[in-house]
Amino acid sequence: MLMGSDKKLIQLLRTKLHSLRGAGNYEIAELLTQKQMYTESVARFQRIVDMQPDSWQNKYNIAIALLRAKQPRQAAPLLDTIIGGHATDSNLLTQIASA
Repeated sequence: MLMGSDKKLIQLLRTKLHSLRGAGNYEIAELLTQKQMYTESVARFQRIVDMQPDSWQNKYNIAIALLRAKQPRQAAPLLDTIIGGHATDSNLLTQIASA
């Protein structure tokens, strides 16, 4: 039978493994964006969002890639969601203003 500390260790290892699975995804997604491979970039950023659903930054990166791919209809609802959920975040508002 697992003790309380064993359960905590297992949970910690699962969390670390989960974060390692995402290692490198951001760098790859950024590189794909720089190379104007927007479809691939969106897919890679989506993987990151799936692992970190509370991160508005990665959702923002998806929206920017969609806008650069000339897909504003797909980007608009995502931006609305980001702004609606984080309207008081000055970092987000600055990022959007500079886009």
